[in-house]
Amino acid sequence: LFRSYRLSAYFFSKLLADFIPMRTMPSIIFTCILYFMIGFKSNAGAFFTMMVTLILVSYTATSMALAIAAGQSVVAVANLLITICFVFMLIFSGLLVNLPRSEEH
Repeated sequence: LFRSYRLSAYFFSKLLADFIPMRTMPSIIFTCILYFMIGFKSNAGAFFTMMVTLILVSYTATSMALAIAAGQSVVAVANLLITICFVFMLIFSGLLVNLPRSEEH
């Protein structure tokens, strides 16, 4: 560690340069377009709940990937671990549930 800048300076620069333009803005745009295309209820509270939820999911996935990458010295190993984590999250999140079949039970 060269200690050329403080940790707080790195954190705030990462926040301003990465999280706001690369994570927050796409989530806001995605919600504004998709919410009304899906036909969800026209309620401001529900709209902003979905927006905040998508923003937090984006922040969580980014933070998890950064934490895994910071713990590995080999990029290929970090890439493999992140992929495995995201695959397990997709499998167990309920996105792959067969809806017509699950209604019978």
